[in-house]
Amino acid sequence: MDPAIAPGQIPGLSTQQATLVGAIDDGATYEELWDLVCANAEGFTDVGALRLRNVRAAFAEDQDKRATLKTLFFSIPRRLLRSVVLNTVALDLHDRQSPNWDHAYEPRSAGTYAVGLTVKGRRGRFLTPGELRTVLNKLEKYEQAVRFLQSHVVLEDAFGNSQIPPDVLDAIETAREVDERFLTDLGKRWTQGEPLSMPRYASSSSKKPEAHIASLRAMLRRRLLSSSDAHADERLIASPVYVGCGKAMETRVIEHDPRSTGGGGSSKILRLTQACMACCGFSPDTVPVGVVRAWEPGHVALSEMLVTVLADSLVSRAGFNVVTPGTNSPELASDWSKELLQASRELVWAERPFLSENLRLARAPATSARAEQWRQAMADIDAEPTLATLRRRKARLVGPEHVDEFCDSAQEDVAVTNGFAGEFKQALDGTDLFDDLW
Repeated sequence: MDPAIAPGQIPGLSTQQATLVGAIDDGATYEELWDLVCANAEGFTDVGALRLRNVRAAFAEDQDKRATLKTLFFSIPRRLLRSVVLNTVALDLHDRQSPNWDHAYEPRSAGTYAVGLTVKGRRGRFLTPGELRTVLNKLEKYEQAVRFLQSHVVLEDAFGNSQIPPDVLDAIETAREVDERFLTDLGKRWTQGEPLSMPRYASSSSKKPEAHIASLRAMLRRRLLSSSDAHADERLIASPVYVGCGKAMETRVIEHDPRSTGGGGSSKILRLTQACMACCGFSPDTVPVGVVRAWEPGHVALSEMLVTVLADSLVSRAGFNVVTPGTNSPELASDWSKELLQASRELVWAERPFLSENLRLARAPATSARAEQWRQAMADIDAEPTLATLRRRKARLVGPEHVDEFCDSAQEDVAVTNGFAGEFKQALDGTDLFDDLW
């Protein structure tokens, strides 16, 4: 979140991302920034089997989704937004005691998070250009092994090691080394005499897994384009970002930690990069941060789309994501915790100032005032509020002239007062505040 870091210092940063960061630094309102975000989303064209029309439509054609996306965008802290767009998540948030965390969300509860990749002990910095070239050489051999095995193992050709060209055999040995780098189950290690199989990080439902690896190599090479030999030993301040979502972000982010023994829920492209780094003598580490907190089930899929566009995190562009965002969301599950969603609603609208501040500075002054009223009302909710205090708080939201309509049926007894409290909290559902927002 260091404003001294300019877009020109980030190799591989797209023109669109640089323009967005420039607007952030120039003090553009979120209303103005939103137009740039939508323009960036238009550039998410289909790549191979990756279909992105639903992403483009959500930002342009589907007015309901567009309005929700805009609301979620306004909830992102300004400093965190800059880190996500610049891909400096690891650099800015590696220190949990840093004041930067005052401008971010913990990766907890439902929502969307970003994971920055770094090297342990480097305070959030990535590899040097020279080190990155070493990792790229390892990836090149891995891809060579995948391409050979894809054409033989998948077709079930029978062959022995004596039939494999020496350079391919070397590539296969490299792939085994990479595959076993984080493998803790010794029983799954390949032993001499076993038939060859597809490498671990290429075995998936994809018919052309080598295409993802080729995209990964191209993406990492773009981060070298502006690096001269004179800067070959300078550690890169930005690194590719992985964007994920879930009903419980705190459990999802663990899967991306290279020290995790599971890893089943992580991106194979991210895991492959971490394994290649480790095989080259570097200790990979991850820095996760919550970017959007969801207070409705439908927010999860849309927030994944939003953050993917902001971070430019598809592997074909600048990150580790290989799946169309918003297609693997838990929003249809029936076991959503209403308490957790309500807690997120209160966090975003009442406890943290980012949404109301961004609204206040944007061209939505009336709605901004209502959001601030909502924040004040939520800030002093008692555990067992009295009817009088509830009436006072409701007046802040809808105006004194409407309070009697809301309270006429309430009786001065504990049971009804408690019920009124529940009705009051339900009235604080933030969705009605959006009616005149956009």
